[in-house]
Amino acid sequence: MKIWVATLVFILVLSGYGARASLPVQQLEVSNVYRTANPDVFNDTIVWERDDPWHDRIIQSYDIRSNTKSIVTNQTRFYSNNLSCDLRGKARNPTALEDAIIWQDEIFYDWSQTIDGIVYLNLTNGQLSLVSNATEYSVNPDAYGDIIAWESGWDQKNITYHHISTNETIKIDRKYNQITPQVYQNYLVWNEYDGVPSVGWTRIYVKNLITSEIVQVGGDGVKSPSIYGDKIVYEHWVFPDDEGDELIRDIYMHNLTSGITIPICTDPGDQLIPKIYEDQIVWIDNNDGGYHIVSHNLQTDETLKVCTDPEFDRYHVDIHGNVVVWSGHNEDESRLFYSNLSWEPIPDPRIIETIDNGSITSEVIIGSLIVLGIIGLVGLWKQKS
Repeated sequence: MKIWVATLVFILVLSGYGARASLPVQQLEVSNVYRTANPDVFNDTIVWERDDPWHDRIIQSYDIRSNTKSIVTNQTRFYSNNLSCDLRGKARNPTALEDAIIWQDEIFYDWSQTIDGIVYLNLTNGQLSLVSNATEYSVNPDAYGDIIAWESGWDQKNITYHHISTNETIKIDRKYNQITPQVYQNYLVWNEYDGVPSVGWTRIYVKNLITSEIVQVGGDGVKSPSIYGDKIVYEHWVFPDDEGDELIRDIYMHNLTSGITIPICTDPGDQLIPKIYEDQIVWIDNNDGGYHIVSHNLQTDETLKVCTDPEFDRYHVDIHGNVVVWSGHNEDESRLFYSNLSWEPIPDPRIIETIDNGSITSEVIIGSLIVLGIIGLVGLWKQKS
């Protein structure tokens, strides 16, 4: 009897562990018709853009806790700032907050002009509003708390930011082009460049929204900043000395409080598009030829390959809490994935589809029960022998 009890406890413990360890990567979208891209995550909400063959480009959301997906851009007409606004189905670059989703969309204003603008969806009351200026091209929003920031302008690009509570909008007017804003609390960080950003020099600047002080971070040849607290992570581009040498892109981190800059990853190959949340940094890595998702814990100094599936190139990644989300593409398909850094890693993560059913835990438990049940029976037989 004792061995049966012990075996049962052992089975239940390991079956739960096995279910957790066998679900390192979950899949939200798969299609060979449309493209999924630019995912963003906040708490348990994931948002992304999707090319729909019937509705151009839409924004979708997924709630991890309830395992439900929904289309965010169902509403296409609204009134804001005394303007009639019609969304033209070109939604891109969504970002999520606790009670709102923001994205850029092509908007037809007052039956007279069409231009890209920043749209704000209040999840509490379902109302849409226009955040950007109706006469100014506005794209690539980011948001945190009370602040929404975006790129504005055609030829000369400037960072513009908006206070939701006061309805105040401020443009940062500088000599060079400013792109890719990132917001955290009282800091706003962006890239600045002269010429083509992928060829000419690029720099990172950060503005203290309380003091209005602007400082440069990381020298020249730096891109893709992401900020959390007083820490900014970014790509550092090392240009070749000799013709024929390859461009090298590494991950560095700058501390605004101490002024210290340290390397996070300088492995061979490229390390791209880092994102930071608390002490976790994630990025896209191709140091062995394939594009993988890698995380690094600043407290433990541990680096983990979140996903090593060689079938897909990774183009976008984001993190909030322990949830990491990314999109992947190949010649035939476009897919969207997420993982949780608190899950136990396994040597070769499987892809688990969650479009129709978000859990296969029962299947894993049953499999574990069968295997371990056999072990228990063998142990009982040996005891009786």
